[in-house]
Order: sequence, then C-alpha cells, then structure tokens
Amino acid sequence: QPAAQQPALVTPQTSLEQQQYEAQKKAYEEQYEAQKRAYEEQQKALQQQTSLEQQQYEAQKKAYEEQQKSLEQQQYEAQQKVYEEQRKAYDEQQKAYEVQQKAIAEQKAFEEQQKAYEEQKRQFEEQQRALAAAQYEAQQKAYEE
Repeated sequence: QPAAQQPALVTPQTSLEQQQYEAQKKAYEEQYEAQKRAYEEQQKALQQQTSLEQQQYEAQKKAYEEQQKSLEQQQYEAQQKVYEEQRKAYDEQQKAYEVQQKAIAEQKAFEEQQKAYEEQKRQFEEQQRALAAAQYEAQQKAYEE
C-alpha cells in the first residue's frame, strides 16, 4: 500500500509544481508585457520628443532664414541707397564741371575778343597817327608853298 499512496502524493506535488510553474510563467509573461508596454511608451515618447525637436529645429531654421533674407534685403536696399547717392553726387559734379568748362570757354572767348579789340584799337591809332602825320605834312607843304 505504501506504493499505492506514493502516486497520490506525486500527483498533488506535480500539480502544485505545475501551478507554481504556471503562476511563475504568468507573472513572467505579465512582467514581459509590462516591460514591453513601457518600452513601447518610451519609444513613442522618444519619437514625439524627436518630432517636437525636429519641428522646433525647422521653425528656428525658417525664422533664421527669414531673418537672413530680411537682413540681406536691408543690406541691398542700403547699398542701393548709397549707390543712388553716389550717382547723384557724380551727376552734380559732372554738371559743375560742365558749367566750369563753359565758364572757361567764355573767359577764353572774352580774352580773344579783348585781344582782337586791342589789335583793332592799335591799328586804328596807327592809322590816326599816320593820317595826322600826313595831314600835318600836307599842311606844312601848303604852308611852305
């Protein structure tokens, strides 16, 4: 009989071991599932973080590019303004130069006229002297005769 009781003892023991094994297996599976969910949540959060960082980066990049464009536009407009001012100054300088050249030409023309006048005056005075001398000589002759 002790041998007959032996299997009865083995069965509950096996059943108990089986239950412990099942309980451990279930606990392990639940722990695994919990860890898996935690990992997935962590990955999801990480992706959201990365996505957010990417969006922030893109926004900052766009803002920087807009700022650069604006800055370049301002620099271009400032350079354009400087160029326009330089061009105006050059045009005014050119006009002043032309006025100066005209004044010089008029001065030269006046000097030429003055020379011509002086030459005419000299010739006229010579003629007058020659005429006066001729008249004087004619009067002298007439007086002597």
